[in-house]
Amino acid sequence: MARRILAVLFFASALSATQIYLADSTAYVTGKSSILVLPDAATVEFRIEIRESDMSKVIAKANDLTAEITKELRKTGINQPLIQSGPADIYSELNWESQRLEHVYGLRLDCAVDDLSKVDDILVVLATTSSESEDSKISSYTVNYFVKDPSVYLPELQEMALARAKTKAEQAAAAYGLKAGEILDSNYSEPYSGYLSVWDPYSSWDFSAKDMGGKNSLPRVALSYEISATFKLID
Repeated sequence: MARRILAVLFFASALSATQIYLADSTAYVTGKSSILVLPDAATVEFRIEIRESDMSKVIAKANDLTAEITKELRKTGINQPLIQSGPADIYSELNWESQRLEHVYGLRLDCAVDDLSKVDDILVVLATTSSESEDSKISSYTVNYFVKDPSVYLPELQEMALARAKTKAEQAAAAYGLKAGEILDSNYSEPYSGYLSVWDPYSSWDFSAKDMGGKNSLPRVALSYEISATFKLID
């Protein structure tokens, strides 16, 4: 059997390696693509916090605060129910001012909306409700934007990723005086494999990514795709 010679070439513009198999006359490469798109839905996650020296009143106060938030949201036209997004937590601590033991109850809730103009309405309700009492308040909130169906962007991402993979294969092949030809794969109906990833708009972005949002002021959602492909090397 001919000895398989493996050459790994690193390019400054790509973190992944290109592998050249001279014995098989093939090049194994990866290609990545990413775009920034406008979100079409959002969730506002917030945490209610109840402080009470009487343990028997903690849950009742939490229910009252949740009902008050729900009522105020209904006034703005937001009818989606509040969804618990995690387990409740409860602990006890000493209030240094009153020198009394207090029970602290925390609960995370989500409010999801498709109309992104309603996000500001939710934040106003939370800010107003949070300022009413130190014993029953909203201690934190986070806005998460996302795309409900990122697969609609998949064809464009695949095309971009495949083009970049082909470029890497051509660059690597040229170092050996060869050219990159057709894609080889045992599954002819799917000549390359890949995966699609979605990140929230505040994670690490590829700032060279194509921005599909135009001049819209909304945050962006980053979509990323990666393929692995084997190209035939030809003279």
